[in-house]
Amino acid sequence: MPTLTFLLDSDVRRGLQRAGRGDRMECKSIAFHQRVRKGFLTLAHENPRRFFVIQEWPIAVGKAIIERALDGLFD
Repeated sequence: MPTLTFLLDSDVRRGLQRAGRGDRMECKSIAFHQRVRKGFLTLAHENPRRFFVIQEWPIAVGKAIIERALDGLFD
């Protein structure tokens, strides 16, 4: 089990637009993607020390991941 998981959260429709191409996962229904998102957010809520949720992650995503990954590393 990982000790730290970065969950990049986004609105389902916006996320699918970002994905662009239509491979087998992107072709699934909106309801499917909403259930998957809800499942991951539930895991994050139940395991707050393990999950770091990044909301609507444009440019700041890299900075947020690096800051969180390094937080406490040198304590």
